Amino acid sequence: MNIKPASWTVGHPCINNKIKPSQDKAVEIDKSNFIHREEVFGTLLYPKSAGPTYQGGYFIENEYSGTMILNAPVRLDIELTYQCYHNCIHCYLPNKKNVHMDKNMAIELLHEAKEINVIGVQFIGGEPYCYPHIVELVDIAKKLGLKVEIFTSAFGIKKDNILATRDFLDRVAISLDGSLSIHNAFRGHAKSYDSVLEAIDLFTGHSSFTSVATVVTRLNVDEIPFIYNIVNKLGVDSLELNAFKAVGQGMSISKYHIPFNELVGIIENKISSLEGTTQIRKPDILYTVGKFTFFGCGSRTFTAVINPFGNLLRCNFVRKDYGNISDMGLKKLWNYSNQVKLSQLAPKCKSCLYQNRCGGFCDLHKINKV
Repeated sequence: MNIKPASWTVGHPCINNKIKPSQDKAVEIDKSNFIHREEVFGTLLYPKSAGPTYQGGYFIENEYSGTMILNAPVRLDIELTYQCYHNCIHCYLPNKKNVHMDKNMAIELLHEAKEINVIGVQFIGGEPYCYPHIVELVDIAKKLGLKVEIFTSAFGIKKDNILATRDFLDRVAISLDGSLSIHNAFRGHAKSYDSVLEAIDLFTGHSSFTSVATVVTRLNVDEIPFIYNIVNKLGVDSLELNAFKAVGQGMSISKYHIPFNELVGIIENKISSLEGTTQIRKPDILYTVGKFTFFGCGSRTFTAVINPFGNLLRCNFVRKDYGNISDMGLKKLWNYSNQVKLSQLAPKCKSCLYQNRCGGFCDLHKINKV
């Protein structure tokens, strides 16, 4: 059976100032499968399950032409720790120190997220399973009614922590960069590859949705068929092919970055003959289905990041700090970051018909043409 890629091509409408959001009116959306949240400009629809087709983003049902500012983040990415047992050549962090978020801060953040109607949280790092209270936080978040996701590199972590959390996760994403030699070279450890395969086996069939995430560079782009075949064999729900961002530690391999327009075509070629049941999510950013707009990248529109010190960022890669939750609280910081981002829009973005859907041009594009 031929696979059906989980997203539609083309990507960001501003690339070359020519591309419009792609259209696929044949796709029908069953609104009963979504959480509904009312906004000033219309109804926000967020998938109840990570779902292969809708994972990672949300829909807006409207034909609104003004600026879209959400009342609260849809998803909150919480960097619980910078600790990690890897030394990845493509890591977006400039350095990794063994810094953990204060436990009380993390608990208060979860409660405030629920109070302001955040739909879900994603625990990230560093390595979130290095955080000493990860099991407790997953339990608290689920009891609050939040959707809970974890993004893990699956190395050097306690098996007991996986077993204690896997049945309560709405989604887990596990990093895999290629075959044994390629993956271990990327990660800087000879036993990383085997650890990832063991983790995939532990999670698959337990968390609601299991993804494998691959950062695609010129060093591993030819590994895509291998990666797909192995994760399909292991029963993974989705393979996420993500664009490499040459920031942080990744600056050391910046020459292996693939520009977005080129990357989309390369990936299409690599996956065209693959067969299996595992869905593929390509690095598209924004596309529409009839009058519904799907948002892939959330840094301009629907996500916020809280680092271990409690500072709010809007992008993991462009690490601009908008203030600390201890000083202003999550709601005020969210509103403030939106106002700052609006004030910094380029003139061509302010006049663009699609600005309300993408939130403005990607900051990373200025750095390495993502």
